[in-house]
Amino acid sequence: MFCWMLCLSVMLVHQLIFVFSPLRKRVFIVFSSFVGYVCPVLIVGSSYLYAYYTNSPYYDKETCWLVFERLMVGSMHAFLLPVGTVIFTNIICILVVIVKLVKSSVLHISNTENKDTAKSILKVVVVLTPVFGVTWIIGFFELMLSPDHPMHDGVEFCFIILNSFQGVFILLTGCFTEQKVGLSFYQQARCLVVTSTKN
Repeated sequence: MFCWMLCLSVMLVHQLIFVFSPLRKRVFIVFSSFVGYVCPVLIVGSSYLYAYYTNSPYYDKETCWLVFERLMVGSMHAFLLPVGTVIFTNIICILVVIVKLVKSSVLHISNTENKDTAKSILKVVVVLTPVFGVTWIIGFFELMLSPDHPMHDGVEFCFIILNSFQGVFILLTGCFTEQKVGLSFYQQARCLVVTSTKN
C-alpha cells in the first residue's frame, strides 16, 4: 500500500514539474510495477530470511504483529524504515505541490486570488494527506511514547480513528470530489431513481 502511495506521489510531482513532457505510459507501468510489487517482496523476503537465519522471531504470536526488541533490532524495522521513507517522501511531495501553487499565484496578488490560493492549498492538504498516508506519522509518535506516558492513549486513539477511516477519506477525496466521477455517480443515481419510480 505504501509503495503504491509512493508511486502516486512521484507521478503527481512529475506531472506538476514536467508539464510539457508527460511520463510515458510504459515507463510509468514499469516503474510503478517495480515499486509497487517488487520492492515490497524484496523487503518482506529479506527481513524474513534474516529472521530465519539468525533464529530470531519474525512475529509475536500473542499480537500477531512484527517484533520490536529495541532500536534497530527486531523485524518491526522492516516495516518502519520503508514506511518512514515513503511518508517522508510524500510529505516532500505535498510541500512541492503547495510551493508550486503559491508560486503560480504570486504574479496575481489580490485578495480574491489569495483566498483562492489558500483554498486550493487547503484542498491539496486535505486530499493528499489520506491518499499519501501522512496520517501514519501519528503512528510513529505512538511508538516513541512509552505506554505509561499520559498522551499515549490519546495518540493511540487518534491513530486508530484516522487510519481506520483512511479508505473512506480516499473514497471521498479521490472519487466523490472528482468532477467526472461525481457527475457519473449523480447520473447513475438519477437513472436508478427514474427507473424505480417508473416501476
